Amino acid sequence: MYRRLALAYRDGRGVKRSPLKALEYYEKLEIIHYRDLAHGRRDTPYYSTAQHLDSVQKEIAKLRAELDSDPTAASM
Repeated sequence: MYRRLALAYRDGRGVKRSPLKALEYYEKLEIIHYRDLAHGRRDTPYYSTAQHLDSVQKEIAKLRAELDSDPTAASM
């Protein structure tokens, strides 16, 4: 659910684009992935917690850079 909301706010699909809200949902996803790794969640051939965590962290870095470079993006 958080992933879909993060993507929607990041891309502006169905909702007004908001990098700040997208960042909020990506940070929630990051916490969930860290918790899964701590609890030893078994990876399957179709799902790798470490890979998902890496992609979430990359998106967080992009969104933070966007918010730092454009102060008006936070007010969207």
